[in-house]
Amino acid sequence: MKFMTLKNGIISLSLAAALFLAGCGADTIDISGVTPGPGPGPGPGPSPGASTILKGKVTDAFNEGVESCVIYKIGTVSKLEITDENGNYHIKLDKAGSYNITFYSAGHRIEKKNSVNINGTYTLDVKLTAVPTHIGNIYGRVMDLNTGEPIVGVNVQLWNSGNESVSYGVTDSDGLYSMPALLPAGNYIVHTLAIGYQADNSPVDTNPLSVSYCDVFLKKQ
Repeated sequence: MKFMTLKNGIISLSLAAALFLAGCGADTIDISGVTPGPGPGPGPGPSPGASTILKGKVTDAFNEGVESCVIYKIGTVSKLEITDENGNYHIKLDKAGSYNITFYSAGHRIEKKNSVNINGTYTLDVKLTAVPTHIGNIYGRVMDLNTGEPIVGVNVQLWNSGNESVSYGVTDSDGLYSMPALLPAGNYIVHTLAIGYQADNSPVDTNPLSVSYCDVFLKKQ
């Protein structure tokens, strides 16, 4: 499933990603009906007003908001969110605690914030750094559809219109890949195959005079 592409400096969010994000509401805990027992004993349950919020803004080297930056936390439950058109994000967490937060946007270095102690509302602003690229190459990241975590060792191929492999790459420890694609400009397919996941074919436009990006989210079998 193609999540987003960056072509000529413009990021676009695919329909598949939009439908996915629509189902990514914050986790909630139902505390309705919690009442103190009769007579002596423990008091009422936790206050329904208590909440743990992580929010902030992701910007680039020019202090411009980075749209569609992928954010996920590593803890007992991984949670995927993306920034809005202004680079802002707002995540409701399950509980207070220490979290490792990862920020990723195509064309930028991955930014990791480890052991962030969050209690109540916590603001974390992040600045991303662009990565060097080579003209004509295709770059991207392969991630788990449900958690946003990177998938290591994914076989990534570039197919032409005849489903013939014309370039090849493998994801690294951060789920990143790159493929040389000094090919005629046109429409190609990024084919990804990983153990335990459904294979995916995502369309990408390439041009030997520019850099192309194709991020992929894989669904478990």
